[in-house]
Amino acid sequence: MYFKIEQDENKNYEVKMTEKFYEYAFPFYKKDSYFNIFYRLFNLFPKDFYHYVGVQYHAQFQKSKYIRYVKMLFKVEKDAKDFCKELNRRFHYCVMRGDFN
Repeated sequence: MYFKIEQDENKNYEVKMTEKFYEYAFPFYKKDSYFNIFYRLFNLFPKDFYHYVGVQYHAQFQKSKYIRYVKMLFKVEKDAKDFCKELNRRFHYCVMRGDFN
């Protein structure tokens, strides 16, 4: 598993990267945000990706107060799990194809 969900202090669900994700992605994201992988896995521009996740998985968005990225929040655990499952499926495909070699 490359991505997982965690519940925050406000009872929202967020997608987080796992250690296994970082093992593959670290060499390729030294000067880039790891969060860029989200929209790259879907082959969408960021704006289109966020719109898609909002419509398909009912995500809500909030500007992060600590780092420069948009937080995706899910009110319903199933929506977060479904999105996380799709992220894992797409990332695993890239791993199997040898994209991180």
